[in-house]
Amino acid sequence: MASYYDGVQHYLEQGLFNPPVNPTPAPTAAAPPLPPAVEPIDPAKLALAKQAALQRAELNIRAQGLDPSLYMQAIAAQYDQMTSQASLAKDPYSIYSDDIATNVVKAENATKQNAFMADFEKQFGVGADQAALPSTILDDAINNILGEQKTEAQLQLDRGKARGIYNDVGYNAGEQAIGTAEGAARSELGALGSGYVDQWRGGLNAIDDRAFNAYQSFPTGSSAFSLDPYITERNDYLTRTKANAEGTLRGGLGGRNFFDFGKIGGKVGTAQGALNLRDTDVATALNERRRQNSLSRGLGSQGAF
Repeated sequence: MASYYDGVQHYLEQGLFNPPVNPTPAPTAAAPPLPPAVEPIDPAKLALAKQAALQRAELNIRAQGLDPSLYMQAIAAQYDQMTSQASLAKDPYSIYSDDIATNVVKAENATKQNAFMADFEKQFGVGADQAALPSTILDDAINNILGEQKTEAQLQLDRGKARGIYNDVGYNAGEQAIGTAEGAARSELGALGSGYVDQWRGGLNAIDDRAFNAYQSFPTGSSAFSLDPYITERNDYLTRTKANAEGTLRGGLGGRNFFDFGKIGGKVGTAQGALNLRDTDVATALNERRRQNSLSRGLGSQGAF
């Protein structure tokens, strides 16, 4: 009887049995190399590098004609931020490049430019000119002129009616003529006044232009520039213009009377038809009435009317 081992031998000889073979083990990954040791920044060198950068920035700002005090605080703050991010730097002098200060100055100038333009527009812009010299600035003067002339014409009309020269029809025609004259006068005075307002605003605009041109001649941020002289000039101009506004308008009229009573009286006479009122005032009309009465009573008679 064949033994177990004989059977195994038989299978081995016939190639019918392959015993398991231990697999090749997977290669082990190599451990990553340790990073090189970083040399810490010497605080003393860092302070020196920062101080040198600040000095360069100040010199560059002065070379541009600017006031360093307007920028150095912002530059120092930017350098402090760079310091907090420079823990792995090896060369402390590479931390504070001149570009940092240049960019800060540009950003500050842009902010100052925007602030100036907003302030300039508020004090010298078109809206400021219109607010300082509104289109209504001569309204009171126009009302005064019309009030004076209309009152005089109305008094002559009222005296004529009181003395019997004008009847109700004529008087009402006179009232209508005065109203028509007032409307035409107000329109003409308004047009004349608008022309003066445009001239005055032109004077303000000239001051505005000088102020802006002066600003442009100075570098942004220059402490040598101030709007104060132009603000003073503008205020003086406005004070004089407003004080003389009514006188300027009256002077432009050249003594013209918009309520020509000769024309008003003619319309009264045409309306009532009882008396030929060719004359320009009540006194002349009264003399005409006396003349006609004298003729009716004979030469030399001066009877009352």
